[in-house]
Amino acid sequence: MRSLIVSGFCVCLVLYAGCSDTINQQVVTQIVDVPRVSSISKHAQGFSFPQGLAFDSSGNLLVVNTLTGVISRVHLAGAVDTITTAAQVSAWIAVGPTGHIYVSSYGDGTVKRVPSTGGTMTNFVTGQDNPAGIAFDKAGNLYIANFNSNQVRIKTPSADTVFATFAYGPTGLVFDNLGNLFVSHQLAHTISKVSPSGTISTFATGILSPHNIAFDNRGNLFVSQSTPASRTITVITATHHIYQFSADFYWPTGIAFDSQGSLYVSNYDSTFVSKVTIQY
Repeated sequence: MRSLIVSGFCVCLVLYAGCSDTINQQVVTQIVDVPRVSSISKHAQGFSFPQGLAFDSSGNLLVVNTLTGVISRVHLAGAVDTITTAAQVSAWIAVGPTGHIYVSSYGDGTVKRVPSTGGTMTNFVTGQDNPAGIAFDKAGNLYIANFNSNQVRIKTPSADTVFATFAYGPTGLVFDNLGNLFVSHQLAHTISKVSPSGTISTFATGILSPHNIAFDNRGNLFVSQSTPASRTITVITATHHIYQFSADFYWPTGIAFDSQGSLYVSNYDSTFVSKVTIQY
């Protein structure tokens, strides 16, 4: 059965199958070109169930506080302020091509828009079915993972239509440099690849409860895994090897890279966002 949980609060899209599930995950240790953890530190703290992460055009980190609905901004100098507060519990966040901030609100089936400087939220798309991950393509169209209806929808300037339909609900979304859309399916333990024309293929299986996904600048796909049994970041390399990158997190959910290639991870079961310096 599908469930929305937040450490006892039934409000958040951190979804998982029971701990009785057994997944045989390939772990590769002898690869010379894989990224390695150089250091992990607390980048910012004081959040309330931090989840979605994104960087704005100025390099500030945006953080969704799932329980309170507050959208926080971590400035380059380290100060934290509030951009806005969502009317409904939200989880995922993205920055659009014009700098506006977009937040998926699964509580009321909308994607909301906020000016880049913060302020009042307005509805950008309505009528979604438990919207989760959101991502923009190079043309500026917004893609929305509708978890309950097993669909990814596309919002263009003129329409809101179905782009792809799956057997299991989509959670995280990310595009590669070629315009392919990658989709995590947390309950199916898989990641799909959708071509620009809409052809769906399986990219990876056996990834226990993949939550959010993000590419580094070398084409490696990073995957946060958020269950009581798996609190790790897994990497699928550009050569398609799968291995565990780090397990030093507290229920990792949101992941994002800055312009320097450092990885940021929201620790949902704690109050802080980690910064990971990577070596190649």
